[in-house]
Amino acid sequence: MREKLVEKIHNTLENSSLVVKLVLAFTTFLWSLTYIWNNDIAYMSISVPNYLFLRYSICTVLLLLMYGKELKHVTSKNVLHTVIIGLCLLVVAVVQVIAALYTTPGNLAFIISAYVILVPVASLIFLKHKASKKVWIAMLICVIGLYVINVKPGESMDFNFGNFLAIFGAIALAIEIVLVNVASEEGASVGTINIIPNVVCALGGLIWSCIDGGFDFSAVDFWSLNPIYLIAIIGSFLPGISQAYCQQHINPNTASIIYSLESVMTCFISIFMGYDTISFGLIAGGSLITGAILFMEIDFSFLKKKH
Repeated sequence: MREKLVEKIHNTLENSSLVVKLVLAFTTFLWSLTYIWNNDIAYMSISVPNYLFLRYSICTVLLLLMYGKELKHVTSKNVLHTVIIGLCLLVVAVVQVIAALYTTPGNLAFIISAYVILVPVASLIFLKHKASKKVWIAMLICVIGLYVINVKPGESMDFNFGNFLAIFGAIALAIEIVLVNVASEEGASVGTINIIPNVVCALGGLIWSCIDGGFDFSAVDFWSLNPIYLIAIIGSFLPGISQAYCQQHINPNTASIIYSLESVMTCFISIFMGYDTISFGLIAGGSLITGAILFMEIDFSFLKKKH
């Protein structure tokens, strides 16, 4: 039953690029929700490393229940690439926490989101795929849109320690996106691409917790940890699976442009939840990013001279 469902999903994604892009857009929406729940977690009596350990441990257990058998067929190359994917995700999580102490939220969000412009470089290194001029133009439009959304008028972009760390976060995200494609091309299953990185992140949270003083759940009511459970399931488990399925059928450069919608969706969700108000920057930046995605869909071959 499950095999037939997986085969049906694979065939649908393989035969329809539109479905792939729509699923990736929905995946981006799920990631956007985590920012809202992270805001709730900030007021909980739980440390960041303890939170990371819980989030990725819950996700790992769910993935093992669903895809555990697939690990029997894992190769050494699969392990290498998925461990690096996990380390990249862990770097991003740590950077988001530490860099926030030294830079503004807008600068941090913009610099990390600018990974979109680094994906073609990572794609060239790991996949030998050269981005077209069309892709570079779309990515440049995305970066401008991200800047307009995240950086407030009058806010400087000084080269401080926080911004320096954020650059590593952007590099890590670009590598992660491309390595998902690399692992898929080498035959890694959806389960493998998700389980091993989550194990790496859970171990990272465990080690950080030990260094930070261990685990202290004395003031934590586990029945009130709904945001963590939601992030583990809706922010990690589900989007991780859809990303692995969809990136088998799409270029990482195109995928990263779709992922740039995350800033737009996060802002709109924040407004809907009452955390923020609508602004010109959101409308202008969101329009630029949406325009970049539509630009990618236009076939300019009709402009070429007929020979």
